[in-house]
Amino acid sequence: MRQHGRVDGGASTFRTGTAARKSLGAWATPPELIEFLLDEVLGPAVAARRDLQGFHVLDPACGDGRILEAVLHRLSPRFGEQAARRALHGIELHPPTAEAARRSLGIGADQLATGDARIIGAELTTGFDVVLGNPPYLNQLAAATSRAGRSALGGGPYADVAVEFLALALRMARPDGGRVGLVLPASVLATRDAAPVRRQVLELCALDGLWWVGERVFDASVRTIVATMSRGRLAGPMRRWTGVPATLAPATAPPTATTTTWGPLVADLLGIPQVTLDSSAGRIGDVATALTGFRQHFYGLAPYVADDSEPGSAGDGGSRPRAASTSRAPLVTSGLIDVGRCRWGRRPARFARSTFARPQVDLVALEAGDPRLGEWVRARLVPKVVVASQTLVIEAAVDEAGAWVPSVPVIALVPRDDGSRAVSLSELCVALCAPPLSAWAASRGVGAALTPDAIKLRPDELLDLPLPSGSLAGAAEHLRAGRIERCAEEAMKAYGFDDETLLRWWSSRARHRRSRVTPSAVPGS
Repeated sequence: MRQHGRVDGGASTFRTGTAARKSLGAWATPPELIEFLLDEVLGPAVAARRDLQGFHVLDPACGDGRILEAVLHRLSPRFGEQAARRALHGIELHPPTAEAARRSLGIGADQLATGDARIIGAELTTGFDVVLGNPPYLNQLAAATSRAGRSALGGGPYADVAVEFLALALRMARPDGGRVGLVLPASVLATRDAAPVRRQVLELCALDGLWWVGERVFDASVRTIVATMSRGRLAGPMRRWTGVPATLAPATAPPTATTTTWGPLVADLLGIPQVTLDSSAGRIGDVATALTGFRQHFYGLAPYVADDSEPGSAGDGGSRPRAASTSRAPLVTSGLIDVGRCRWGRRPARFARSTFARPQVDLVALEAGDPRLGEWVRARLVPKVVVASQTLVIEAAVDEAGAWVPSVPVIALVPRDDGSRAVSLSELCVALCAPPLSAWAASRGVGAALTPDAIKLRPDELLDLPLPSGSLAGAAEHLRAGRIERCAEEAMKAYGFDDETLLRWWSSRARHRRSRVTPSAVPGS
């Protein structure tokens, strides 16, 4: 197995402070990632060249210039230092950092511009032979960077800024074979707002390499990938690497024009079983509708939530909330939902930066203080299945009495009453918790959640999950009796699976004491 080595990441000593780097989304590129970019992006572009006449390399977010300095060191022994220096081009937003990079590289403002590459990039000469770099990571939910609509470069309204730099790199690379290589947040693989740019990649390029870095290699709390692309080339087998240093993994088929997520391209490297699902029996959306909420509902509820003052509750040894009264209703967060069980009253709940033993919503005070939010809550006090957000397997529980208020980002599934196919709440819950659905969702969502292999489903994705062709009655009986493992086995059979490896994968995650990934205190919209 080939392993990439190390390279000196550059001699520049200029650094911005931690707060400034965070606000800019700027984090120094580790040597291992620079070496990979040199080997897999720059190397093929110069392999057949005799000189660097007309050859240009661009880093559109060059920071202190360490990647360009590594390019200089790589090219100089073969082509000469002056020729290598003339090939360097960069853009940097922060003026003092840009000036320090110019001094370090020995180039002028004509080669290293100051400004936002997303704005001034169009003014530069396009057709770069190589575009590489480590663009800034700034999630668009951040108040300082959020925008009112879609990105001018093609990303959705909540796409990470790095996604915009990916779109920019595609445009700046020479269309007849230009090489692109970027260090990107793992969220690029699967998030909805990155999807338009993923389509651009497949329309313009061959995605020929993907490194699942796997571990955090930056000071920032973010997991990364490195994607390599060739403009105007036909796609062939996609090379893959994993770990640090990058170790070559088996190649895989490249994504096609109809591919909506890149998660499955690396899912097997994380040990996620690969499954194919049949939707001929219908989908969850055929039998249920989804109720969800947004940031305003999360924050709006906060003043009306307090601990239940009456200890103890009925049913399941105290693990189920009391039925809602006319004055109070239990609040159920994602952290209280397990496979087939709600742990209200037996597990502390985190909500709005506070911890509660038995959180309840004061319905009387809510409807007096905010009637519209009160109406939103009452619409959810119906029999339903509640589904947790960001978990290692899909976790759902049944609220037969319509007692619980689902806290954002919990999704509530309510059976349809329009005469469509009838499925009981228990059967609906069992279908969602079936191991094949968890494997499918985990594979497609790699990178979208807070941990790389967690499951984060949007309501539309939840409704698009298939129903099984077999009966769920036996699995539902096991669920009601608390026999979770037997329930999983029967649910697999209903979906047509008899796979011990899949069952073991699911069981190990479902039994994990911390099988849920604690969502952010401020949920997304």
